[in-house]
Amino acid sequence: MSRVSCRLNICRLRSHRSYTSAELSQTLKVHAQTVHNWRKQGLQPIDESERPLLFLGSVVRGFLRSRIARRKSKLQANQVYCLRCHSGVVPDPQTITVEVVGRWLGNGVQAVRVRGLCPGCGANVIRLSSMKAIFLTSFWPKLQQGTQRLSGSHSTHLNTDERTGN
Repeated sequence: MSRVSCRLNICRLRSHRSYTSAELSQTLKVHAQTVHNWRKQGLQPIDESERPLLFLGSVVRGFLRSRIARRKSKLQANQVYCLRCHSGVVPDPQTITVEVVGRWLGNGVQAVRVRGLCPGCGANVIRLSSMKAIFLTSFWPKLQQGTQRLSGSHSTHLNTDERTGN
């Protein structure tokens, strides 16, 4: 089975339907060994004594939602997620840059990209945010002091007409 997406679409599961291991792997588009690994990690079948093992859709959904929730981490306003450390970190103040992305979010708020270095491992960290949210974080006073820069993306795209601005 080819790997199309690394995210599971748990909305494909019906709550009141029972699935065999093969049906579960086919419905979620994962390998059969993945379902077997989930079983080892705590996914409970309806009845362990009967073969083939049947899994209730609502139980599988709950199991997968708990796995997804375990991996998430809520960031504070001044934190950025470090992929190497797997946690939220406050970037090194000397390396913080804020770049205007050129996209607009809802209600006419401009999107910005905050870049910096992780103080623990030195990896590049990036967070997409809004210009309004930047004013409320600890990044803004550092940018006001002039030690950091606020840069914009003013490059023209190849498929635009410079004269009309489209």
